[in-house]
Amino acid sequence: MPSHIKPRASEYEVYQNRDDQLIYTPKTVNIFLDDAFAAMHDFTQTEAVSHFNQREWRVIRPKIIAWGRLDCMD
Repeated sequence: MPSHIKPRASEYEVYQNRDDQLIYTPKTVNIFLDDAFAAMHDFTQTEAVSHFNQREWRVIRPKIIAWGRLDCMD
């Protein structure tokens, strides 16, 4: 590594691209594969329109379909 670049991590993975450039990336834990990280977070999702009640949804849904945004939904 050039002396004017100060390292921010202690370990790096080095890749060489098609132009023979060396790419240094810090070794880090992939949070999406880390069981401890996953256990601390709730990844459930709600529907985008769940804040509407059924009556409001019956009025709003046809308008949205007319705009062509939910034509694939039941």
